[in-house]
Amino acid sequence: MSHLTATDMDRATKLSLYQIDDRCRAHAAGHQAFIMALLPEAMDQFYTHITSYDAIRAFFTDADHIVRAKHLQSQHWALITAANFDDVYHDSVLRVGMAHYRLGLPPKLYIASYSVLMTTLGTLIHDRYAEHFPDAPASAAFQLVQDMSRLLIYDMECAITAYVDNTNSIYL
Repeated sequence: MSHLTATDMDRATKLSLYQIDDRCRAHAAGHQAFIMALLPEAMDQFYTHITSYDAIRAFFTDADHIVRAKHLQSQHWALITAANFDDVYHDSVLRVGMAHYRLGLPPKLYIASYSVLMTTLGTLIHDRYAEHFPDAPASAAFQLVQDMSRLLIYDMECAITAYVDNTNSIYL
């Protein structure tokens, strides 16, 4: 029996699997400034929440470490929201995955943390969309949350694939 791995799939096929099509990419990229403006608040809430858990707080040496992590995370998010998914993006997400692997962050904590950031961002999009886009239909905020969810799950999978490829094991 042959097993298909995530790395065996070409990028176009992977993006299609995640329903990241031209419309989704254009929609996300068209809202990049809006998302990036929400990101500092989302990250503040995210880091406040995750560092309340000893298992995650232990990965940060001090407050400056969190500041540096936020900066690097913002740079990567600029690539996510540009929605190009080119070599620059894929090199970045590989670095993210490998950094978490080298730190020893288990995928279960990475996934749980990403869930917090995704839902926090979704709430902020919901709460602020009409204020920034008063002429948009009511469904537009929901569509952006859906599109960002696709992009973020894809991003998470790409980063976790770095763990799997590095260890040659899905049992981490």
